[in-house]
Amino acid sequence: TIFTGVIIVDGNTFAITDTTNIFYYNGDLAHFDSIKVGDKVELYAKNYNSESIAINIRILNGTINTVSLKNAVTSIASDYFIMNGRKFFVNSSSVLQFKTNKTAKLKEIFSNDTVYVNAKFDNYQYNIVKATINKAKDTSSAKGLNEDIKQVGNNYEITINNNKYVFKKAYSDFYSNDVNIKKIDQVKSNFMLLLKIAKFDNDDTKYIESLTVLHEKSGSTKIKGTIYANEYNKIVVDNNIVEVIDTTYIVNESGMPQGIPELYVSRNVEIDADIFNNQIIAQKILIKKEPETSFSIKGIVELKEQNSITINKKKIDVLPGVNVYLTNSGKAIFDDIKPGQLLELECKYENSSVVAKKIFIINSEFSNALTIVDTVQSKTKYGFYIQDNLVTISSQSTIKNFDGEKATLSDIKQGSLIRVIANKIYTGYVAYFIEILDKPLAEKFRVAYAASINKDTLVTSWYYVITDAQTKYYYYDKTPASSSKIKFNDKLMIEYYNNNNTYYAKKIYILNDYIPNNYTVLGTVSSKTSNDISIDDEKYNQKYYSKIFDKSNALINLNKLAEKSLVEIRGMYDGKNFVNLYEIQLDGETYPDSLKTFDAKGDNYLVVGGRFYYVDANTKYFNKAGNPISFVQLTDNLKLQVKARFVNNIRYAKEVRVLDGTSSVDNESKDNTICIYPNPAISKFNIKFNNQDENVNVKVIDVLGNTMLEQTFAYISEGQILNIENSFNPGVYIVKINSKNHNNLQKLIIK
Repeated sequence: TIFTGVIIVDGNTFAITDTTNIFYYNGDLAHFDSIKVGDKVELYAKNYNSESIAINIRILNGTINTVSLKNAVTSIASDYFIMNGRKFFVNSSSVLQFKTNKTAKLKEIFSNDTVYVNAKFDNYQYNIVKATINKAKDTSSAKGLNEDIKQVGNNYEITINNNKYVFKKAYSDFYSNDVNIKKIDQVKSNFMLLLKIAKFDNDDTKYIESLTVLHEKSGSTKIKGTIYANEYNKIVVDNNIVEVIDTTYIVNESGMPQGIPELYVSRNVEIDADIFNNQIIAQKILIKKEPETSFSIKGIVELKEQNSITINKKKIDVLPGVNVYLTNSGKAIFDDIKPGQLLELECKYENSSVVAKKIFIINSEFSNALTIVDTVQSKTKYGFYIQDNLVTISSQSTIKNFDGEKATLSDIKQGSLIRVIANKIYTGYVAYFIEILDKPLAEKFRVAYAASINKDTLVTSWYYVITDAQTKYYYYDKTPASSSKIKFNDKLMIEYYNNNNTYYAKKIYILNDYIPNNYTVLGTVSSKTSNDISIDDEKYNQKYYSKIFDKSNALINLNKLAEKSLVEIRGMYDGKNFVNLYEIQLDGETYPDSLKTFDAKGDNYLVVGGRFYYVDANTKYFNKAGNPISFVQLTDNLKLQVKARFVNNIRYAKEVRVLDGTSSVDNESKDNTICIYPNPAISKFNIKFNNQDENVNVKVIDVLGNTMLEQTFAYISEGQILNIENSFNPGVYIVKINSKNHNNLQKLIIK
C-alpha cells in the first residue's frame, strides 16, 4: 500500500522523508511517484521514537530491466566481479570478450581493467549479458630452462631465455610430467618448462596462461667432436645422443646464426648442453669452420638461377665455364640442369661463399629407403617439403589417395597428411610411393607434439585442447587407441572444433613413430601362406594394409616373394605372440648366408648396416649358438641381426644376435686403435688414430684389387683424424693401413 509520505511493505509501515534516497535497481535515481503497488523493493530503515523511517529504497522490478556501465573493476571472484560497488555475475549465457572481439574468460579480467558491461537484474542480482574488456590479448609459447623463479606477493616471476613471465595464481594453470611436482612453489631454477603466454595491451607484463614442467635438470656438459649421425631433431656426436630443441642457439665461428640443416654428418661442433633425466639437450651449438679444401655436396636442385643453384637449402655459386658431366653419358652444360634433378657437386669455399668446381648430373637410384608420415609444409613445382626436407616426384613415383585410387601431385595440398616412402639422398628425398591419408587439413585439424595430458586437458606444442568422453583416439592406421597411449613429445594430429575460442578435441591420431610398438627385423623368408609369413621360422601376420616392395622399391604381390629371400620387415605388436606387418622390403644389399654388418659401437649404441641403434639395460645379446653374451663381446665385422623398437624417432635395440663371425679379410684387422667413420660413407670418410704412429701408408682398394687412392704420412699424432676425399663409385672397398706399428685391413662401403 502507498499513502502520501508512507509505504506499507509486507504489513510494515515506513515513513518517507525528504532525506529518503530512492533508486532504480540499476543505480539511477528515482522518486516517490516511481514506486507502484506490487513493486518489489529493497529497503533500509531506522527506528525513531517507535516510527520506522526509510533511509534508502531500491526498486527491484521497475520499468528499467537492464543496466549498461563502463568503469574500472575493483575486485574479481570465482563467478563475479565488482564494479561501481555492485556484483556482476557471469553465467553460462554471459558473453565475455576483449575489445578485439576475441573471446575472454572471467579470470582474464584483472583489477583496474576498464570493462563495458551490459547486465540484467534477475533473482535479485545483476547477471552479465555481455562484457567487453577494454584491452587486447596476444598469445605465444616459450620452452626453455627456468633460469630464475621468485615469489612476488601472491604471484611468481619466472625467467626463461632472459625473458620474465608472471605466474598469476588466480589466472595461470599448472601441469607437470613429474608426479612429485604438483604445484608452482615446487618449481626450481633447473627445470625445463613449456609455457603458454598471454600479453595484454597497455600492460608490459607477460602472463603465463599455462605452465608445464617437462624435465628436471641434473647437470651440464660440454661436448666437442664430429657429428656421426643425425635423425630428426637429434644428432650423435662421438658417443652422445644430443637433442636439439626450439631454443637451441646454433651459430658458426663467424657469429652468424645457423639452422638445423647445417648440422649434417661429418661437421665438427662444440656443444654446451644440459642433462635432464639422462637426456642431453643442447643449449648452444658452435659449428666449426669447414676445412679450406674441396668437399662434395649431393642433393636435389630446388632452385636454379642464372649463376647459381640451390641444393639442400644452400645456395651454390656456378661460375662461367664450370665443368658439368652426366654420370653415364659424358659431358653436359649448365643449361642441362633442371629443378628436381639429383646432382653431386665438387665445391670449395671462396670469400665465404660456396662455389661449384665440378657438377655431376646423377641418373641412378639410391636404396636408402625411409618412411615418413607427416603433413606437407609447402609445395614446389616438382614436389613438396615435409619435416623440413624436400621430396621430389619422379616419373616412377606412385601416388594414391585415401581410397587407394591413383592420384597426382596436384592432389597433394599444403597441410595434407601423407605417408611417403622415399629414397633419402643427403638431406632430401626422391619419392617412389605416396599415400594421401586424409583430405587436406583445414583449420579443424592441427599436428602438434604432446606436452602433458590431464583428466580433461591435452597441452601441446601448439595450444591446449579440451578432451571429454566423446573424444576418440586412434593410431595413424586408424586402429583404436586411448589417452593413456599418449606420451610426452608424441606427434599428434588433432581434429577439433572451436566453441567460444576454446578448442575441443573430436579425434586424436597418434602419429609418433607411425605405429605403436614399432618392430624391425632383418631375416630370410622361411615359408608363407595367404595370411602369414615366417622369417627365420618366426611367424608374422600380413594385414590388408601391408605393402611389399622389391629391390628397386616397386610394389609387388605376395606371390613374388620367394622363399629364402633376404628381407627387412616393419610391423607392430598387437599384444599377442605375433607381429602385424605394414611393410616388407627385399633387401638391396648382398650379404651371402648372413645379414647386416656390425660397423661400430660406443658406450650406449651400435651401428649395424649403417643404422643407429640405442642400447640399454634391457637389450639382450646372443651368440650363434643362442647362448647369452655381453655387449663388450661384440667385436668388429660380426654379422648381426637386430630386433628393435622405435621410441621418439630413436631405434632401441631389444635383441642382438650374432649370425656369423668375421670374414677372412676382417681377420687381419685385430687393431681397435684405428677407427674409420662414417661407414657406410658417401664420398668422404675419416680415419682416426688413437695412438701416435710413423710412416703411415693408406690405400683404398676396390674388390678387383685396383688401388683407387694412396696417401703417405710421415707422422701421425695421438687422436689425429685424417679426412679422406675422392669421387668413389658406390660399392665395397678395402682400406689398407700399413705403418711402423700397424698392419690393418678394414671394409669400407661407399653409397
